[in-house]
Amino acid sequence: MLLGLHGCASLPPPPAAAFAVPPAWSVAVAGIDATAGAASLAQWWLRFDDPLLASLVAQALDANTTVKSAQAALRQARALRDVSAAALLPSVGAAASAQRGYAGERSTGSSFRAGLDASWELDIFGANRSAAEASDAIASASAASLGDVRVSIAAEVALAYITLRNAQVRLGIADDNLASQSETLQITQWRNQAGLVGALEVEQARSGVEQTRAQVPLLQTVIGQAGHALAVLTGKPPAALAGALAATGLLVGGIGIMNIMLVSVTERTREIGLRLAIGALEREVLMQFLIESVVLAALGGLIGIAIATGASFVLARAMGVPYLFDPVINLLSFAFAACIGVVFGYFPARRAAQMDPIEALRHE
Repeated sequence: MLLGLHGCASLPPPPAAAFAVPPAWSVAVAGIDATAGAASLAQWWLRFDDPLLASLVAQALDANTTVKSAQAALRQARALRDVSAAALLPSVGAAASAQRGYAGERSTGSSFRAGLDASWELDIFGANRSAAEASDAIASASAASLGDVRVSIAAEVALAYITLRNAQVRLGIADDNLASQSETLQITQWRNQAGLVGALEVEQARSGVEQTRAQVPLLQTVIGQAGHALAVLTGKPPAALAGALAATGLLVGGIGIMNIMLVSVTERTREIGLRLAIGALEREVLMQFLIESVVLAALGGLIGIAIATGASFVLARAMGVPYLFDPVINLLSFAFAACIGVVFGYFPARRAAQMDPIEALRHE
């Protein structure tokens, strides 16, 4: 009989597997805590200090259907765990009813009933306890799966975003190199016409220009692919995501225009002081620097429109779709670029207009 009772008992859970994990990374990196725990890495993308990246990761986690499925599975596992845990506790039930009878228009009486029921199943052989432990393990596994999905989605968003920004920076460098090499080619051609260099130097300069020019469509394609990948991950149309990325680019460009104009004001302090000393009005100096800022921003806008048009044309040809050029959108973009020049150029222009002529003339 004892052997039969022992056979009805549940087996204890197996011991958890132990893994020998080192307490720190084998190679130390400057500025990074090698002993940082999982809590400090829960939102690792915030360490980039990029609000747009954090916003994109949040949008992807909120819109991704895999994350929602994992969240639903976790809620289900936790609910089943609560049901299994309730079997270990006593259950109490109560019931009440009231009834009234009539015969024609005369009442025949009323009856009231109330009942209370309590039960408790003793978990002698540990079946309920084992079921509760199994449900708790399933809930923990569901939570780990949700964390794994979150990490994967965040990593894909961060990788696509970094690829996009890297390609944008490389495209800017390629454009600068192309402009510089084109000038070098022009100078080399002039020197060849003057008989100072031979045709070999001209062809070498032309080869460098063409090699750099060949990199531009490739980088534009990478930018388009990374942008569409981010749009898919965040569940938004590519145009909406492009607007968010462009807003950040406009802010950075506006700050760049402001810095350029501040440097220009500093370098031309004596010139500004001389103009004010001979009778120039503050509004005239203000308008001069505002016009310079608007021209600078408008030129940047024209270059951006040209690059965007070229990239759209290349992507349309590569994807086999018709290319549509909207002049209204391009005019609005140009006007907005000019407005950026006014907004971010006002502070340097105001600073130049309010200079003291005497102090400006003393500037070295």
